[in-house]
Amino acid sequence: MAVLDAAEAPSHAVTGVPASQLRRPPPRAICILLPVWGADFIAKFFEQSLPTLLAPGNVPALANALPTRFVFLTRARDEASFRAQAGCRRLEELVNVEFLPIDDLITRSNHSTTVTLAYARAVRQAGEAMLDTCFFFLVSDYIMADGSLAAVLGRMQAGASAVQAGNFQLDEEAGEPWLLNRLASADGVLALEPREVMRWALGCLHPITAANILNYPVCHNTHTNRLLWHVDDATMIGRFYLLHMICVRPEIVDFVVGASCDYSFVPEMCPSDNVEVMTDSDDYLVVEIQPSSHEAGFLRLGAMSTQALAAHLSEWTTARHRANAEQTILFHADAPPAGLSEARDAMDARLAQVRTLMAPKPQPHRNHPYWLGAIAAFDAATTQRDAGAAEIPKQRILRAFRRLQQIFFGRTPNVTRLHPRWHDYKLAVAAAKEIATGSSRVLIGASRSTPLTDWLGRRVPTHTPLSPYRLVRQPSRRTIVVGDFDVAFIELLDNEIANIDLILRRVTPLLRPGAQIFIASLNRNWFADPQNFGMLFASGLGPLACLGLWPEQFYIASSSRWRWSINDVAIRAAARVYQHPTVLLPIHLAATAIMFPLMALANLASSRFQNLSARNRIASSVFIRLRFGAPNDATPPPVQPEPETAKAVRAA
Repeated sequence: MAVLDAAEAPSHAVTGVPASQLRRPPPRAICILLPVWGADFIAKFFEQSLPTLLAPGNVPALANALPTRFVFLTRARDEASFRAQAGCRRLEELVNVEFLPIDDLITRSNHSTTVTLAYARAVRQAGEAMLDTCFFFLVSDYIMADGSLAAVLGRMQAGASAVQAGNFQLDEEAGEPWLLNRLASADGVLALEPREVMRWALGCLHPITAANILNYPVCHNTHTNRLLWHVDDATMIGRFYLLHMICVRPEIVDFVVGASCDYSFVPEMCPSDNVEVMTDSDDYLVVEIQPSSHEAGFLRLGAMSTQALAAHLSEWTTARHRANAEQTILFHADAPPAGLSEARDAMDARLAQVRTLMAPKPQPHRNHPYWLGAIAAFDAATTQRDAGAAEIPKQRILRAFRRLQQIFFGRTPNVTRLHPRWHDYKLAVAAAKEIATGSSRVLIGASRSTPLTDWLGRRVPTHTPLSPYRLVRQPSRRTIVVGDFDVAFIELLDNEIANIDLILRRVTPLLRPGAQIFIASLNRNWFADPQNFGMLFASGLGPLACLGLWPEQFYIASSSRWRWSINDVAIRAAARVYQHPTVLLPIHLAATAIMFPLMALANLASSRFQNLSARNRIASSVFIRLRFGAPNDATPPPVQPEPETAKAVRAA
């Protein structure tokens, strides 16, 4: 085992010196690690989180103190998108920005496992130098008060081996408008005072946060890992079993990862237990903004019983977790109130009851039961993804089924005429190919990952991602240069089509005169009211004439109710093949064997022949090509008499 030298060795086991009195020589370097991938998450990081990290007391303070690297843990293909961001260029002025690919670690689920393995990979990459490096483990949706990272570094420079901190969630609907308003005038750097952040936060606590407040007995969180106590309107205190390892300077090189990072990194990398906790929000404060529905499945009415709480904590807490909860963390927007000690005593009494009912033996931080299950799921997911070792019969059947689907129907968005979406994708794919062959500055907008925008993004690696959802909520995008883009390709999802006017009003200032805007939207209501799509679009398109946008191409794909119904049933049957256990697999395969030929014939006929009547048809997609700044003598494109089969119409 590679260990510290004699001056740094954890001597308390021999000498009896308390861990809190151990002091190491000052660190020599800083490495900031941040895992983030996917267009929407990357965009949100640059729009909301990074400006707070760039506050003087955060990343700049670290860069001024020691040589600092900022390492993005992401997909290899995302690097160009990062570097195209104005925020990334601003970050590069302060620190060395690097990218560590983690494509092999990313699966469709198991996010925590991916993040843990990515962090560990980056630390191990430092080799022996890790012993003199402070690793800051950041999360992409952190909103950080100014001075927080400087305060953590101060503890590390004073000799700590690790610093832990607690944070909580805010409700996106209630809290984001205030943040976006502050960001709109921040010009890329947002310095928020801790008490300012707390005053804001206390007015928009997330339901999952409110459910952790012990003296707020109207609801509780069945999977709580932190407990809070309301002191007054400006103050609450917390006892966190699960703390975030905001900074670690490893004491050993060959550490083991036997649990999620916030379970294992501190005890594995710092066996001396030379650990400090940030206990005052004046020193360190981080909040996370989450949708209201985040972890809503864990919420229950009424207060949680002491027995149920003890049973839940016994199921997962390690010795480190139980030690964490002994420290009180103060969150306050004003000076600490007079009744603070009484609140601490009341919380102590409640937690003492919980401790007496908890299992006496904590869970191990190495080979934790949760981790064993997570790694098993991760291995299964990566094996299936990479088509590596031998597969069980069901997996072989599903892979064969998927291959047949791709042979006959194609792979979205490049689909064949047999696919129900052939009409919907053909013009959008043609436009995407046109964009990919040019050298334009490109905005690609989608509020979540879609096959179409992902496909285009891979072919234009220098594109800038844009989230229509966040664009509607945030009046100004300081991370994107105004008037800098030649093309915007936007896929509208769900009910965003009702906001098309507002989205385009926010997009047009980002474009150069004469720029093109492509709008694509698919009717995804296979299982709901399919007519709603067309009605929403019709209500949203009217104001476009007032925006200086001229439609050069306008195409509506439609479907008969008969074909829509066949596709509906076939898609349901295919979904059940992947979703249901093996015992039902033959039944669902038989159903697809009946429905898929009917679907293919209906779609092929639709792609080859005109329907004689467009009455009562369902709009399945809309594709629009707009020009920003139309010529004065432009005339509108003619109305298409038959949306299903009409050729794309271009203005003369």
